[in-house]
Amino acid sequence: MSSKPHRLSPSIVLSDDDFKTLLNYFDRSWSGYRRVRKGVIRRVRQHMASVQCKTVNMYIDRLEKEPELQAACESLFNVTISRFFRDRQLWHYLRDYCLPQLVQQFPSPIKIWSAGCACGEEPYSIAILWSSLNLQAQLDILATDAQQICLDRAQSGCYSKSSLKEVPTDMLTSCFEPVPETNEYAILPDCKKTIRWQQADLLESMPQEQFHLILLRNSVLTYFRGDKKEITFNKILHQLHPSGFLAIGSHEQLPMQTQHLHRSEKCPMVFRRTR
Repeated sequence: MSSKPHRLSPSIVLSDDDFKTLLNYFDRSWSGYRRVRKGVIRRVRQHMASVQCKTVNMYIDRLEKEPELQAACESLFNVTISRFFRDRQLWHYLRDYCLPQLVQQFPSPIKIWSAGCACGEEPYSIAILWSSLNLQAQLDILATDAQQICLDRAQSGCYSKSSLKEVPTDMLTSCFEPVPETNEYAILPDCKKTIRWQQADLLESMPQEQFHLILLRNSVLTYFRGDKKEITFNKILHQLHPSGFLAIGSHEQLPMQTQHLHRSEKCPMVFRRTR
């Protein structure tokens, strides 16, 4: 009598300790993932089931032997939670000091890099803020993310109301239009003109240009640790123009002390490079 082939249940148990083991394997930070781990764990469990690995040790053994499988697993750790004008204090500082100062100090265009832009809320926020200031300079924003699916969504420019809750009413009216028969709003074409989109994994490649402002928020400094974090941060810092500004997340810290970055007294999320 023939027996049915064994099928691995997708309900694989992946405890927090198992997840920490996997994070350690990829040099990623438990503190960064702790609050957002449920979605990541769900994706990893599904991947484990698809390759018939019942335990995390079996899974890591497969990852060691198959680089393509390892890359597929690491892509599951990407977190794309964001919203427009996230961390209001930062955007007030950019509006009142940083952007006007850059226009006074540097020739046009002012080059800004949104590193790890997720689905585009951050670079669009910069474009919207810039348009409201009527600054006499051109703006050039580079928005990069490791996931092409996020960049595709960003370029479509459609967002739910929950992503827009920090957008002032006048900006919502002037920069967005309701999408018929949906609960979404579409950003207007004029707000897209200053943004270039590029797929880039910060651990592997860097844009070969210098920027007057780099937004490195809730990505490398949150989700990585150790040498991987420090090496990547130094490469990013190398792309920052002397006297340029670096903005990080509200709960993030620099991976090491550097005498070339000075924290703003008015906004602790922003640093200025001295040389």
